[in-house]
Amino acid sequence: METMIGAEPFYLKGNNDKAVLLIHGYTGTPSQMRLLGDFLNGLGYTVYAPLLPGHGTTPEDLQETEAEDWYKEVAVAYENLSKYFSRIVVIGVSMGGLLALRLAAEKHPWKLVSIATPIYFYDTRLNWLWLLKHFMSYAKRGKHPYPVEDRYNVAYNKIPVQPLDSMMDLVKQCKKRYIRRITCPVLVLHGGQDGTVKESSAKEILRRVASHHKQILVLQDSGHMVILDKQREFTFDYIKGFLEAEE
Repeated sequence: METMIGAEPFYLKGNNDKAVLLIHGYTGTPSQMRLLGDFLNGLGYTVYAPLLPGHGTTPEDLQETEAEDWYKEVAVAYENLSKYFSRIVVIGVSMGGLLALRLAAEKHPWKLVSIATPIYFYDTRLNWLWLLKHFMSYAKRGKHPYPVEDRYNVAYNKIPVQPLDSMMDLVKQCKKRYIRRITCPVLVLHGGQDGTVKESSAKEILRRVASHHKQILVLQDSGHMVILDKQREFTFDYIKGFLEAEE
């Protein structure tokens, strides 16, 4: 299946001894991680952003995948980076944040940045997925007007419902198993105007991680994708400070 223009994975070679694995969200693509990726690469980090299975082609392709498929892709990406780098930062946005939490619990990266990672949602229909998936194939994707060029926000215009069941199971597993096993330094970011994921999600992640070094930042003027919104430059600088801090 042909990949959407701009949805391709990207690899940016750095000049220091550290790497960053960027994980995009559900229905999204690496394009949404590119501005952050370019910023981190400019600091010397080698950056890799894989395209998750079912993404970047058609919503019908995504309909045939599940969370385990997405996780296998990021686990392989991490293992490949670990052949060359001993210090790897994992940064996940939204559903990508869930994958990042599991990866941090199982692979123990150098540092973790969790952005808009869902533990609690605003959309109560997700509580009825077991029923809805039998009557509803796709849901409408809401659009937040992010102040970036379209090439930095390539994503599907509708949301496949079937795979959300496995995503919600991953949420449960993160709460039950994975978060409490995370020991690396953690930065949790959340947009104060996020209409998808509740701010209580960020606080729950911070409370549950076993890390000695953990912090949270709520960006009051940003929506779900804080790395694309009007506070993104401040967000990037804050991430820089977190990565450069000696732990």
